[in-house]
Amino acid sequence: MILMLKKITSVFLTILILITGIFLTISFLLKWNLREKEIIRNLKNNDLSFLLQDRSGKEPVFVTEMRHFLEFVNIPSDTIDAVLNSDATKTFVGKYTHDFLNYLIYQENPASITKEDLKILAQANFKVIEQKLSENHKVFASNESQKILNFIDSYSGEVMNFFPTANQLLQKIDQGSITLYKDITLKDVTLSFQLFLSTPIICFALTLLLISFFLLLWIHRETQEYFSYFEAIFLIYIFLFVTVEIVLSTVLKDFLMNYWESANTFINYFINVLCKNLWFFLLLVTMALIVVSILAKKNKKKILTEC
Repeated sequence: MILMLKKITSVFLTILILITGIFLTISFLLKWNLREKEIIRNLKNNDLSFLLQDRSGKEPVFVTEMRHFLEFVNIPSDTIDAVLNSDATKTFVGKYTHDFLNYLIYQENPASITKEDLKILAQANFKVIEQKLSENHKVFASNESQKILNFIDSYSGEVMNFFPTANQLLQKIDQGSITLYKDITLKDVTLSFQLFLSTPIICFALTLLLISFFLLLWIHRETQEYFSYFEAIFLIYIFLFVTVEIVLSTVLKDFLMNYWESANTFINYFINVLCKNLWFFLLLVTMALIVVSILAKKNKKKILTEC
């Protein structure tokens, strides 16, 4: 009876360790990739010209607002596409995106975009404008840059209207009505992210994992049978995430590429980044599995010797 109870408890603890381990892995991957630094890096490493049009061929609202802003402050119209795809603009969009996601997920009030931020953005793009104009055999006059900065100063109120804060933007849309795929809405995705990124839930999952781990050690402290349970946990974890990696890099990648063909390069890059991050965990768990397997073999030899 006691042996059966130990067996049932051990299986339950094994499942608990596996589930909390999977949950914490997903949480870490989300937290890592949603950092401002990572968002900006991923944007800078890609040609974002595909964002100038959505799947229906229309220009997204944010791009339209950005284009209107650039035209408003007298950026030459034939340089706007180059400016929209510059590193300086990608950094600006990355910070704006990070603030938006923070408000969407954590309900944190985003930092307001200031007049100085816009002047820095304009200054960082002057070389891009000059280069683009020279390609078209035009000249960016030396006084034009100062005119643009003066215009931003003079019409700062109007300029700031082009960039609503994240909470202002979300007030204009119904998250439940924005369908990302079939019946999956933006609200559903937001709730999922809130679950995986909730600090109290992450702390609870980590505590549960540690308690389960030490309970498994304590139950089998005499026989050291916990090695076989740890081997099972690591093997199932590796199998599950290798399967996820294969699905991400094949089925999901093909689906997304067919769904939004103009974004193929970005989709390929982003999924490769996710898979690379995932393989970091798989490598760690594989190393842990090797160590546990070696210890398990030594333990079996020890038991056989004692017998």
